[in-house]
Amino acid sequence: MSDIQKIMQEFEQWKIEETNRIKKIYDDKFQEFQDDITRQMNSQKNGINSIQDQKEQKLATIINELQELSEEYDEQLAKKAQMEEEIKQNYGKLEIKPIQVDTNREARIGRISELRFKKEILLKENKQLKAELQDINKSIERYKRLYTTTSTIVNQALKDIKKNKASEN
Repeated sequence: MSDIQKIMQEFEQWKIEETNRIKKIYDDKFQEFQDDITRQMNSQKNGINSIQDQKEQKLATIINELQELSEEYDEQLAKKAQMEEEIKQNYGKLEIKPIQVDTNREARIGRISELRFKKEILLKENKQLKAELQDINKSIERYKRLYTTTSTIVNQALKDIKKNKASEN
């Protein structure tokens, strides 16, 4: 073999080695990029899920409080109706005119008003939390779309790399 052929052969060998080395570097960098994107997406997703869980727990607490207040309100109304009926029966039997001031009745009326007020406040908070939960769900959907788009791009790039490798071999 002549010196030129040896040099050409060594050059071709060097060219193949350098091409493989560059491909390896490119593949490593691309994998790092893909891992970084996945890590960032998971971090954002975990943060959103945490916030959503907190909002859902708060919403569940408010709903439970609303149910309790509603039940207590219904009980107070039932007691009021029962007492009014008893008063009517007693006045009918005794033929006595009703006393103008009934402190227990006023206390019940005050409690009923207080329960109505608390119920309105909790309904407002419930509405606000539902709006916040809806915003969070929109954010989650946006991140899902971004993740899908990124995955599609990454998969297409991987396919292109494999095609290039296959066509070079």
